[in-house]
Amino acid sequence: GGSGGGSGGSAVVEVEVKEMGEEMEVKEEEEVKGGEKAIANAAKLESTREMLRERGLKLPSYAAADLRAGLAKLKAVEGVADGHADDNTLVWFLKDCALDVTEAAEKVAKYNAWRVENDYLDVTFASVEAEYGTGKALLLDAQDLLGRQVVSVTLTKHVIGEYPLSDTKCLTVHLLDEGLERIHAANAGAAESEPEMPETVLAMFDLRGFGMANADIDFLKFFIRCIFSYFPKRVSQVLLVDAPFVFRPVWVVVKPMLGKYSGLVRFVSLAEAKEYFAAEDTARVFGSGTKDDDDEY
Repeated sequence: GGSGGGSGGSAVVEVEVKEMGEEMEVKEEEEVKGGEKAIANAAKLESTREMLRERGLKLPSYAAADLRAGLAKLKAVEGVADGHADDNTLVWFLKDCALDVTEAAEKVAKYNAWRVENDYLDVTFASVEAEYGTGKALLLDAQDLLGRQVVSVTLTKHVIGEYPLSDTKCLTVHLLDEGLERIHAANAGAAESEPEMPETVLAMFDLRGFGMANADIDFLKFFIRCIFSYFPKRVSQVLLVDAPFVFRPVWVVVKPMLGKYSGLVRFVSLAEAKEYFAAEDTARVFGSGTKDDDDEY
């Protein structure tokens, strides 16, 4: 009887060992599949990022030593150091002018004068809070897949004449300034081993439900002049999301104003716009598809 009990115990142990081995095999197989899936997802993500880079504005890079030397020369030009433009802005104008100090100084002078003449020296949140509260234009908390700051405009919330055009212009300048401040703060605090945040902005115009009451040509003219002359090459991509047919005559007017940069404007569906963001960010960027979308946007 004793030997029989021992034999039975051995059989139980053998079964348990076998089950443990099978469990380990299943676990290892799941880990392998999980690793393969992670590799595939990472490859897909990088492929998407490369596609987005190709679609956007491509900027040349310059050696840090050349930028420092150019900045010193630019600040030595009369009036430059006394204007609104800080060092980050001066360096950007140098990049925009391919390190041509004379050309950069001329652009900086126009930029500084524009700030003074239009009272854009210090556009505070308090001065734009009422119109900002409509949700028509926001600087999103989420960045796109390239790490860019995103200015999102919901055009159905912008009705011509509801607010003075001068106020809407101030809101635009405030959002661009805030986006650039975020970029400069992030890059100033980044470790040397960390990649810098892109110095350009993605502008996204949600055209779902757009009607002629939202077709503010005067504002669009200002926006184009603003990003051409005073924030040159800062907007590296513009998305027009779900543009309806009624937007076509507006585009006919606007496209010639953009010149060669019209190629940076992409007409996209909502699904295509979501490709610019991480999956976990799309609900808070575009809404969840429920009646509470406006609150989530």
